[in-house]
Amino acid sequence: MMNYFTAKLTEILKHTLVIVSIFFIVRLLFAVCFVPFTTFEAYAKSLPFAAFNALRFDLQVAAYVAILPFLVVLVCLFVRNRSVAGWLSRFISTYYVVLEIALLILALVDIGFYSNFHSHINITFFDFFNENPLSLLQTIWEEYHVILYLSAVGLASFGIYILARKIAKGTLNCENKHASLAVNRKTIVLIVLFLVAEVVCLRGSVWRFPLQVEDSFVSSSKQINDLVPNAAYMLKKAVKEKKNAFAVSFIYNGNSKLFSRKETKFGSKSEFNRKQIQ
Repeated sequence: MMNYFTAKLTEILKHTLVIVSIFFIVRLLFAVCFVPFTTFEAYAKSLPFAAFNALRFDLQVAAYVAILPFLVVLVCLFVRNRSVAGWLSRFISTYYVVLEIALLILALVDIGFYSNFHSHINITFFDFFNENPLSLLQTIWEEYHVILYLSAVGLASFGIYILARKIAKGTLNCENKHASLAVNRKTIVLIVLFLVAEVVCLRGSVWRFPLQVEDSFVSSSKQINDLVPNAAYMLKKAVKEKKNAFAVSFIYNGNSKLFSRKETKFGSKSEFNRKQIQ
């Protein structure tokens, strides 16, 4: 009989499949909008490699999302209190619904960004927040079919919610008297195997180097390459670039201020030399 921990790990795996499916559907939409059919014909040999690397990017995002639910399972493993386990079970379901809807919206925003800049989300994305937000919202309202897009997102979000409820009902929860909180050898083996899979997916690779943006370069076609990464990964890359740019700017400004203070104290180099001659 399936116990509580096996049921929760199964639920995490099902939600991982949902996240991968969301990225797959959005990727199909991306291909329809931006990749001509002739490009698929010309680069047919690169498509299997592109699909494999796309799955690696998607599983990495799903693994990041699964970190907190997996920690919740570990907490229940040590606490083994039915009321606590019940509350944490409801938390996992709500957590996945919110994250899956957020990933869907982010993926659609990425498509909108690509339609304007012919690139996935990058450091330019943050420039929108430096402008007047009200002016930006007005531009979006005037130039895009906002009501249609919001309706589509609303329907998709409702579908995700219904699917999450079915997943929660399909797996045993702690309110069920038959769901055992006992820990046996099978449970320990499953948790260890899940932990190994989680680490591999977080790394995105079983080889020497972890998953990198260079793994999206699977052909000489930019359009095929742009099919590989997902919006969440590109947002993470953009945030990293933003932090690096801020660090460089901070160091540059700091050095400039330090140099200015030295000039104020000692005068310019030529003035200092003149004082020494005198």
